[in-house]
Amino acid sequence: MYSIEEDLLNSTDYFHIEPQEGTVYLKRPLDKETKDSHHFTVVATDKGTPSLSTTAHVWITGKFDFPLSVHSICFSLSDFTFFFSA
Repeated sequence: MYSIEEDLLNSTDYFHIEPQEGTVYLKRPLDKETKDSHHFTVVATDKGTPSLSTTAHVWITGKFDFPLSVHSICFSLSDFTFFFSA
């Protein structure tokens, strides 16, 4: 199971993770004018007994000149930098 850890930056206001697959979705637009980078922590938990979990940190920074929206159809990966850390 995957989840996004609650934090003081309200990451769960911006991002949603599909609990079974781990696919991350935007819940609202990302706007560089408001905030030029985003960070959230993904928690992966197994179904074993006892249950074990681990975390991965995700940082997103962009040089986009428009709000990245949940309705955006196309964007170039070269416009963004993604950092993952376990």
